Amino acid sequence: MPNFVYILGLGILLVVVGGILKRWVPDETKEKSGRTGVVNLDALADILLFEGPTEGQVVFMRVFRQSGNDERYQEFDTKEEALMAIATQFRRMKEPTVRIWTNTPSCADVRRPYGSGKGTREGKKIWGLEITPERP
Repeated sequence: MPNFVYILGLGILLVVVGGILKRWVPDETKEKSGRTGVVNLDALADILLFEGPTEGQVVFMRVFRQSGNDERYQEFDTKEEALMAIATQFRRMKEPTVRIWTNTPSCADVRRPYGSGKGTREGKKIWGLEITPERP
């Protein structure tokens, strides 16, 4: 009976250690989607999985405010032009870092990393940008 208890305890220990190691070791095949941590603006183009438009399509960039309302839409011919516009917009806001909320091949959603939401311009600040191959 004591051998059975030791074997059972060893089995439980191996399952726990395997779960911890699986969580710590990154899976390279897993698609990067969902919310990520704060990213430096210079590394944004390398991290985004957005593939850009196909033949005959354009890239739409939706600019939305802190209140959630759409401010404007812009069209770009290439992915690189859209990424340059995102970098320009965040530099204009004096934000050296961004937070990626959606990172898939068909959509990229980039927002301000931090914000209080208080003050005289409450709800009027530009809060984020989203790029997609079709108009939302």
